[in-house]
Amino acid sequence: MNRLILPILIFSASLCADSLEALIRQAYRADPTLAMLHEEAAVMQEEVGLSGIWENPMLKAGLTDLRLDAPVKRSLEPMQTQFVAISQKIPLSDKFALSKEIAAVKAEQTALKTEVQKRKIASRIAAYAYAIGVIGERLKLLGQNRANLRQIRDLMKGYQASEDLILETGQSLLLLQTRAEALKSKRDALLAQIERYTLHEVSKIDIDLTPEPHDIGYDKNHPMLKLYREDIAIAAKKIDLARAKERPDLTVGAGYYQRVNREDYLSVTVAFPLQVWGREKLRTQKAKRYLSYQKARLAEIENRFASTVKVLGITMRQHARNYRLYQKRIVPLQKRISRYLKAKNRSGTLDLSRLIESYNGVISLQERALDELSGYFQNYAKLRYYL
Repeated sequence: MNRLILPILIFSASLCADSLEALIRQAYRADPTLAMLHEEAAVMQEEVGLSGIWENPMLKAGLTDLRLDAPVKRSLEPMQTQFVAISQKIPLSDKFALSKEIAAVKAEQTALKTEVQKRKIASRIAAYAYAIGVIGERLKLLGQNRANLRQIRDLMKGYQASEDLILETGQSLLLLQTRAEALKSKRDALLAQIERYTLHEVSKIDIDLTPEPHDIGYDKNHPMLKLYREDIAIAAKKIDLARAKERPDLTVGAGYYQRVNREDYLSVTVAFPLQVWGREKLRTQKAKRYLSYQKARLAEIENRFASTVKVLGITMRQHARNYRLYQKRIVPLQKRISRYLKAKNRSGTLDLSRLIESYNGVISLQERALDELSGYFQNYAKLRYYL
């Protein structure tokens, strides 16, 4: 019966653990920036519709030639009229269509901004989760080391070791306990950070800490790069828009003028701005320079992506090599120390000071191995943003 209960308990505990990907999805749902971008997408869709609508017509009404000596009399002279007039600005180029195209591209960019934010979230949560996982390994290691140190302390009692050596061993046990408590506090702080970003209570994370080889190379279709490419597309359309604006709009108007005891009359007007100061040409030149600027920005960000991923890849591979090297050295050393303990214990020639020195060396190597493991996964968490 007991054989059945233990696997069931282990399985139940594993069900309570959150996976990394589940935490990332939960962080997506809880992230306020993603919610804001969702609303921004709706705003940008409204902007698409707005950008294709003409300006409203202008309605004007008035009185002319008001006489100060007889302000209410409207038949004293022919110029006294009451009128109503309407005017409408009519575009003669395709600038409204171009403005709508630019707004549509900007609306598409909101979806790309959302993907960029998701990658930032995934990278952040992964960094916390991997750090928690490594802390768990450190706590396991400390537990094993404390058990081994207690074994050495028991040997000391059997071999009547000096009082100072026994006290030093007890002090080492207390230091290991202090380090374990510090690690637990750090783990709790990291869990609190994950709970902050996920709005979800987390007690345990199911995460794989096996360093794996990765194809190191950034995503050429990364949403951030797409954003920059679409900025270039917008800049190119702005050149077309500036050229379209070089062709002035017409303002067409019509009015009805009513006179007391005289004939009424109509008026028709056509107006357009005189482009005498060269502002339109300067706007076009500015738009061209802006396009060059956007192209330079894309080249810079692509270079930054490539160099960052290259550095992360080199660092990860070095950490992975060092971790494997420590692992290959530590396990044989642990076995050798175990054999050494047994042999010296049987022969009665156990050198306790040398034993403790060798044991401390093993602890140091084990901790360095976990340092390399931590370095690997912290760099991998950063790399997730670029893949």
